[in-house]
Order: sequence, then C-alpha cells, then structure tokens
Amino acid sequence: MRNARLRQSVLTIPKVICSSAFILLLFGVTGCRKVTPTDLAGTWTITEDSRTILSASTRNASPKIVLWPNGQFVANDLPVFTIPPEQEKVGNGRGEWKIISEHGRQQLLLIFSERNGVTQQGGYGYPLDFDIGYSTLGLYYYLGDPDEGRRITLIKR
Repeated sequence: MRNARLRQSVLTIPKVICSSAFILLLFGVTGCRKVTPTDLAGTWTITEDSRTILSASTRNASPKIVLWPNGQFVANDLPVFTIPPEQEKVGNGRGEWKIISEHGRQQLLLIFSERNGVTQQGGYGYPLDFDIGYSTLGLYYYLGDPDEGRRITLIKR
C-alpha cells in the first residue's frame, strides 16, 4: 500500500511541474510583455474599424504616426476631439516620443513641439495606450469620453 501511494505521488509530481510551467509560460508571454522602443519605431496607421466611428468630415483622412528610432515623430491627419463631435477635425504635428509608466502600465507619450504649424512652448504631451496581444501590438486613444467607446486604434504597417 505504501509503495502504491509513493508511486502515485511520484507520477503526479511531473504533472504538477508541467502544469505550473505551462501557466508561467502563458502568463509570461501574454501578461508581462514590456513594450520597447524597437517595437514602436515605424509607421502606424488607423484601422478600418476605427475609421467607421469618425465623422463624415474626417472619415476619408489618412491618419498616421511615424515614430523614428531617434525618439522623434511626425503625426498626420490624426482625428482630434471637438465640441460638438460632429465638427471633428484632424491635426498634424511633430515632436519627441518616449515610453512612460503611468499608474503601473506603459504608455506612449507624444510630446508635440509643433501642432498644426504652430510651435508649442514647452511641448504638449499626449499619451496613447498599448493594446498588447499574443503576437500583436496596437496603439489607441479615445475621441472624447472613453465611456462613449470612440476608440481610435493604430497598427504598425
């Protein structure tokens, strides 16, 4: 009887180890990924799903953000929130970008030194959140109140 119990416990130890390793691997791959500057450098454009929430005046724009490895960026035709929302417009600008940690989560901070052709004294910071998937990365922000669900998502092309 003692040998049977010992044999059973010896057989369950590898199962526990394998299960634990799988859970740690799964958590490590999906839950703990840190975004790096290398992940971000490139051209980011709006998704078609995001385009459907834009007003008629901005729906045909070609929003994009180009993030250069040297920490500089240029943004073209980004939808910006206005009151009333029906008068939505697009904005352009350039400046510096960096990854920050806010409330325990990473964000991309765009620091505009120029917006719509006007130099910004001291810069104007605008954070974008990361949408981290298993093998994908997106950037997003909301037009207006996040509770309204008007989320603009950009993906790297």
